[in-house]
Amino acid sequence: LGHETGPYTCWVSPREALFHQAHGGTIFIDEIGETNPDMQVKLLRVLEDGTYYPVGSSAAQRADVRVVYATNRDLTEAISERAFREDLYFRIGVVKVVLPPLFERTCDIYPLLQHFSRGYPKLSYSDAAIELLVKYDWPGNVRQLKNFADRMGALKKSGMVEVEDVERFIEEQYSTALNLPVTT
Repeated sequence: LGHETGPYTCWVSPREALFHQAHGGTIFIDEIGETNPDMQVKLLRVLEDGTYYPVGSSAAQRADVRVVYATNRDLTEAISERAFREDLYFRIGVVKVVLPPLFERTCDIYPLLQHFSRGYPKLSYSDAAIELLVKYDWPGNVRQLKNFADRMGALKKSGMVEVEDVERFIEEQYSTALNLPVTT
């Protein structure tokens, strides 16, 4: 929410709040379901009346913004676990757009792959590789597909992405998935 000059020794100049920068426009808040309770209170306050207080300031600032949120978490479940404020949920849940996971939208895989591969114009994909990519369940959704496209661009730079490349990627995903840290 921004800060003023000098409330802490390392702050030598003020930082404009994101809500201030978005005034009159739209701000996107990703992973709203992962915000801590203190931030949820601040968000609720700015959403209720458009006011906020930058750190170190006693003067209220105002922002008129449209806010778009995203989460991969079931917020109603988070409310029942007391990890998300119910009043904030009702404030942000005006219009919900539920985007199914990538494995339910297999027709989107190839166009997304083309989009992510624009930076690698000398790289192409065999039909068999595309077929395997469409069959994969994509537990990391679109971010994982982008990771795959970036990896192919970094490793191959040009030529044809083959089934072996896709299989290697998928095998690596499953081997590392077993070693991921668990948060509770």
